[in-house]
Order: sequence, then C-alpha cells, then structure tokens
Amino acid sequence: MFGNHTAGPFVSRQLDEFLSHLVGVREGSVEAVHQARVAMRRLREEVSLAAIHYDAEELTVIRRRLKRAARALSHLRDADVGQRLLQNVTAKVSPDPAVVSRLVETLKQDREAAFRKALKTLEKLKVHSLKKDVLSARRRVRRQSARIRSSFRNHLASRATDVRFAMERAGGVYFPNRLHSARIAIKRLRYAIELADGMDFVRPAGALGPLKKAQELLGEAHDREVLAGVLLQSPTNSSDSAADVARLAQAVRAEIRELHQRYLGLRPEIIAVCDACETVAPQRPIRRALMAAGIAVPSLMLLRVGLGQRRAA
Repeated sequence: MFGNHTAGPFVSRQLDEFLSHLVGVREGSVEAVHQARVAMRRLREEVSLAAIHYDAEELTVIRRRLKRAARALSHLRDADVGQRLLQNVTAKVSPDPAVVSRLVETLKQDREAAFRKALKTLEKLKVHSLKKDVLSARRRVRRQSARIRSSFRNHLASRATDVRFAMERAGGVYFPNRLHSARIAIKRLRYAIELADGMDFVRPAGALGPLKKAQELLGEAHDREVLAGVLLQSPTNSSDSAADVARLAQAVRAEIRELHQRYLGLRPEIIAVCDACETVAPQRPIRRALMAAGIAVPSLMLLRVGLGQRRAA
C-alpha cells in the first residue's frame, strides 16, 4: 500500500466503502448498519496511520466527525443486536409471552429512537462531504518509504502496548467497562495488523486468529450487558412478571460469565501477539529482534515480504 502510493488515495477508497453503505442505513437495513460500522472502524485506523499526509488541524476536525458518526452507528447497532439476543434467551427461559411482548416493544422503541438520532447525526456531520474534506486536508509529502515503514512499525508497537495495558487493567475479574476498553484496543491492533497485508511490509503471521476471537467474545459479552441493562430497567406489572424478567437477566449473566472465561483462555496468545508487534522496532532486523524476544509461538513468526512484491491473492 504505502510502498508505491501515498496514503491519501487509500483513505479515500475506504471513505467510498463507508459511504456506499449509507443508502442501506437510511432504509433501516441491519446488515448495512453492520457493514458501515466495519468500514468506519477500518477507516479510522487508516486515518490514524496516514496522519503524516494531512494537515494536522484539518485532520483533527475530520477525526472528530468520524468518531461522532461511529458512535451514532454503534448505538443503532446495540438496539439491533438487543432484539436478536432477546429472542435467543427467551427460547431458553420460556417466560410469560406478555412479558416477552413488552420487552420486544421496548427494544423496538429504543431502536427507532437510535435510528432517528443516527440519521440526524450523520446529516449534521455532512458525511457526504467527508471525501472532499479529506482531499482538501491532504498535503504534499515526499515519498520516503523508509520513513513510512518506520512510522508503521511505531504505530503497530503502540497499538500492541495499548492492548497489553488494557488487558492488565482488566485483570481476570469481570469488569464490563474495562473489558470494553480492552476490546477496543484489541480491535485497533487487529486492523493495524491487517493494514500490513497491502503494504509490502512485515506481518505477524497467525496473529489475527486470537485477536478476532477475543474481539468477538468481548463483543458478545458487551451486547449482553446492553440487553441486561434493558431488562433491569424494564417495568413489570406483577411479581410474576418481575420473576420472569429476573430469570431472563440471570440467563444473560450466565452467558456473559461463559464468554468471559473463554476470553481469559485467549490471553496468553494475545500477549504473544503483543510481544511480536512490540519487538518490531524501527531500524531493527525482524528475525534478530524475534530471537532476542525469545518468542516460542511458531504461528507468530514474522514473515518478511520483499518490497515491491505483491501479496498473492
């Protein structure tokens, strides 16, 4: 990617990917919301890496707009996922149908409110003008492949350090907010590693598996936390209704505990990924650095791709 091109056009392509899903978002498509969020997450990571190609002041404003758009889509997705999870948990607990109907209606109302707010936010942010603004913010930068590779190595190491810190802070006890922060850090490291695929650059082979799995497990736990919050705030008409809601909440909590335990089992692999990424410091031979780090996980050995050589499709 950066070996033959500046980052500006690449970011523009990612913006096109995001904007292409907005028609479906306006139509209320659950899949379009999901795809728009994925494109936005990748876009934000790529903008972070490509910062040297942009005017700093203008880029700060653009990044704020991207963050607000991402947050609006995130709230909308939470409402979408809540309806799906409720169907799953009610199949296990079999509460009173009247209780289920009331909860379904609550989630529908939450989704409609989130949908209206998301569309208003996207309109207010003028997301369709983002591509023009990104092109305007670009500045001419001499193509210095060594500098770009060094910048990427620093970026990758920084993301790995963030993951290590977030995981240590979360510890082995279930703290929803701390684990949510860990998931965000893991997600950013994953996208940073994926960027290496198009960069004629060193890539930690085998690293994506544990990162994707951890992101998925912590994401599922977060989704259930959101649903548990809805259940706890749900009004009940009788002691029987309250008992049904309590049983639903208990079932959701049990699923969260199971997901958390599975995540804990992945921590050694994730730490090995962080070790590999942090070891790839600028101006240091990759194989020698790995030997110094003493990494003994075969799947995490870094493979150097020759500069200018394209990765096989």
